[in-house]
Amino acid sequence: MNNELQFFEDFVSQNTVNARSIKCSAPGIGLERFATVCSLEGTPESVRQPIASFVSDIGTGNSAEQKHAAVEGILKVVHENAKSFVTLEHYVWLARVTVAAELLLNVPHRTDAARKRLCKALESMRLDAFNHSPACVHHVAKALVEDIPLDSGLNLLHVIKKLAIYDSQLLYYVAVALLFAGLDAAVKPKTANSFDMVVLRKINFH
Repeated sequence: MNNELQFFEDFVSQNTVNARSIKCSAPGIGLERFATVCSLEGTPESVRQPIASFVSDIGTGNSAEQKHAAVEGILKVVHENAKSFVTLEHYVWLARVTVAAELLLNVPHRTDAARKRLCKALESMRLDAFNHSPACVHHVAKALVEDIPLDSGLNLLHVIKKLAIYDSQLLYYVAVALLFAGLDAAVKPKTANSFDMVVLRKINFH
């Protein structure tokens, strides 16, 4: 994976206006996009209702402070109800929200701890047989690419590096799938319009 990651990093660097930014943070996503990701289907009932008002506050809040407080509220509710995520659909929702939270732009440092706790909650979830399921890896990776979306080379690179070091076999495979998807898009930009399951044929599932 290291050689492929280096190739993709070099490609992104060469195609970024300011190549030095490859060493800095990813472009990230805005609060409104984060709220949209949180609104997607797949939430356990114990989470859906409590975060509804926070999601609304992100869109209608009168101040940055109110919107940031709403983000903190969402992260707190999701973490406190982590044990409610028991299906693959729940897992995909949690993965999207966790990755989106990692990419959030211009949020206070006080949210760092909450975002780390969310990462730990996702990392600790075990899906047993699904850990080696190409269909499951495809489902999670496709959701990240298309729903966040990961349409920026820097954002995609940032997420690949993050997921690859999680203590989760499934998320490592997702990182590899995203890497190959990024490589395919780099060498075939005119035809790589969506996440293609063909990239999974390049992954050796043990």
